[in-house]
Formats: sequence, structure tokens, C-alpha cells
Amino acid sequence: MGRKKVGLINIDNFDAFIDYIKARTKKLTDDRVSELVELINADRKKCHHLTFEFETQYGVFTHEPDTLTSEHIKLITEINETAFHDSNNSIDSISGLKTAFKNAQSQARYKKKNKLTDNERFILEFNQDEYLYLKMMKELCKENDIKLEDELHELYRNINTRCS
Repeated sequence: MGRKKVGLINIDNFDAFIDYIKARTKKLTDDRVSELVELINADRKKCHHLTFEFETQYGVFTHEPDTLTSEHIKLITEINETAFHDSNNSIDSISGLKTAFKNAQSQARYKKKNKLTDNERFILEFNQDEYLYLKMMKELCKENDIKLEDELHELYRNINTRCS
């Protein structure tokens, strides 16, 4: 069984991708750029519609990570993949575009990372799910007047004991 294919475009990066393809006038014709922009915008509208239906059905807000369970996060990921399916297929058909955009994003992240403070750099090292859990832990500790640092230290000791 192979790895699951993940689409390039999603609700978080479609604006950056549109800016990127508009700047690539030497590689893409204006018609091709316009076609991609229209397709991405249509998929964005589809994503917003599906997200609204999801929020209505489950009674949660996708922009409030504290209200989301792991099942909700999984469903939101599926919504992204479904909504941007056409755009991602179109992008896959253009030779080298996907790789070029990923490289441009990596360079931008690297440049941004070098300008960040240590705390900001620390946050970037987490993936989205890890950051959400850490944020939820922080809120829970704050609500219950507990020090997050103490809880993390205790968690570290428990993991260390289990691994020994």
C-alpha cells in the first residue's frame, strides 16, 4: 500500500499559490494563469461551503481549534482534500509547477525562520496538530490554575520512565 497522495493546494495556502503563479509569467501563459486562478477560486468557494455545512452539522467552529476533536480535525482535512481536488489535479498536470511552488515555500519559510526570535522559531518546529494540542493544554492549565511547565515536565518524566 503506497503513501496517501496529499494535494498541494488547501485553504491555508491558496492565496500564496495564486500570487506565485501570477509572478511566473515566463513559465505560464496568461490564459493558463487565469484558468488556474478561476479554478482555485471556485474550489475555495466550495471549501467555504463545505466548511459551513460541517460547522452547522457538528456545532463547532473551524477557526476555534480549542473546540475541535481529533475526529473534527480529520474531517476538516478531508474537506480540504475534497474541495481542492480539481485544482490539485490541474496543478499536477503542469510539469514542474508543484515542485517549484514547494521549493519557493521552503525558501520563504527558511528566510522567515532566520528572522524570527527563539520563541517564534520554537512554534514553527511544531506541526499543526502538535501546536493545537499544546495550545489546548495551555488553555486547560490556565483555566485550572496549573502551571503548564510543571505538567510538561511531569509528562516528560512519565515518557522517559516508560522508555527506560
